[in-house]
Amino acid sequence: MDTKVVIFNDASLKLDNCFLGMWDSFWLHLEGESFHSIGHYLYWKKATVLGDTDMADRLLRCTTEQEIKFFGYDIKTQKSDKWDAIRYSFLKRVLAEVAQDRVVLPRLQEYPIGTLFVYSDKQDRVYGTGLDMKAKENESPDTWNGQNLLGRAWSEVRRDV
Repeated sequence: MDTKVVIFNDASLKLDNCFLGMWDSFWLHLEGESFHSIGHYLYWKKATVLGDTDMADRLLRCTTEQEIKFFGYDIKTQKSDKWDAIRYSFLKRVLAEVAQDRVVLPRLQEYPIGTLFVYSDKQDRVYGTGLDMKAKENESPDTWNGQNLLGRAWSEVRRDV
């Protein structure tokens, strides 16, 4: 049996997979705070883990993806082995929260267990594949330029719901 592959990105918002993206709008309530998206939570969490409390506070006041990215790229010690070692666990945590949404859960369950979700963003080699949305290489992990952490985490969350 072939593995079902679902390729998505943040520009595919008008498609059926719009709940999957890093910047799709969700009101998330985690750790006593509110966030607009998966990406918003992850930037805030990175700032708190790395002890950049000023930036964490600033990120909480952001209202748009552009603001979040602008300030998020400014987090002290942007490249951090500490964050790299734990970011996947926080990503899975926020996705598990999103997956419990009354709209998202049934849509996620429409995909068979074992589905390979692929976050295709040619600018993102960490959370995405580092490939263009239309690239055939998205269909095989061996040909990705990136890690596809977002897609892999969605695949695991789908298995668990």
